[in-house]
Amino acid sequence: AIGATLVGVIFLRVVARPPQFVLSIAKLLHLHIAIDRMYAEGHYYATNIPLLLLAVVFTLANQALMIWSFYLIGTTLDMNGVSFLDYVIFAPAGMLATMLPIGPVGLGVGPPAFLSLFKLAGSDQGANLFILYTVIVVVMSLFGGIFYLRNKKSA
Repeated sequence: AIGATLVGVIFLRVVARPPQFVLSIAKLLHLHIAIDRMYAEGHYYATNIPLLLLAVVFTLANQALMIWSFYLIGTTLDMNGVSFLDYVIFAPAGMLATMLPIGPVGLGVGPPAFLSLFKLAGSDQGANLFILYTVIVVVMSLFGGIFYLRNKKSA
């Protein structure tokens, strides 16, 4: 993943605009303006090293907080036999599996993926771990959405 990211950054630094064949295909799909704008943003990040490094730091911090959240929820579920290193390995891998477009918020994919991964660590609570994490994220997002809508009306 890191190698692919580095190749993408190098490509965006070297090539200022999307290749013409990409724009031709995008134009057929009526997406050429969006593709051009997204590419311009990617090029801006790739050529602005301090901003790129800041984005990497924020990404790593976000991943660390996610892993820590899984660890805390796992402790609550009495998953004491699972080491912190297991969370570092299995939580991101499980979240990657939830990106398969089968159900909303990874439901349908997440529980079996987490169950299988955390069984490797000796726990049968993987599905419960994912479901609790998802419930917490959804509830926090709803509170954020309510806050956003209330402030949007007053502005």
